[in-house]
Amino acid sequence: MTRRIVAVVLVGFVTTFAAAQPTGLPKTAAPAFAAVAGFDPVSGVVRFVEQEAVPVTEKRKVKATTGGNEPPREVEVTVTVYQYTPRESERRLADFALQTADGEAVSAEKAVAMLKQNRLVLLARGNEPIDPEFLKLIDKATLVFNHKKGRGTP
Repeated sequence: MTRRIVAVVLVGFVTTFAAAQPTGLPKTAAPAFAAVAGFDPVSGVVRFVEQEAVPVTEKRKVKATTGGNEPPREVEVTVTVYQYTPRESERRLADFALQTADGEAVSAEKAVAMLKQNRLVLLARGNEPIDPEFLKLIDKATLVFNHKKGRGTP
């Protein structure tokens, strides 16, 4: 009898855990997190700062063995590391369809108020809106910038 109760509890836990997981792979490009560096209310231009990962190759010396009784020897290998550098961009607020991560539409006036809070925002890449699978992982109050039709970035 104890085994049945434990089995029911485990099935209930697994079902709850599985329901909270994303249902599929995203179908669009990954969005970018950006900080708002400034906003000009007259022109409606938002200045964003994103962290861009730049691949850099480096040569390093490591000790390697081939096995057996041979002593370790020093060899040179090439590795790729990523250096993060800030990249600034300016975009017009009017070029975006604004929403929160939970899908609620945001007016331009409310967006301006949210921009003054200096929180991270999410920027769509390409012409497609951010896939909902990505948004499931983000705080629901995050401001999301989706491109209006025909105004995307590569």
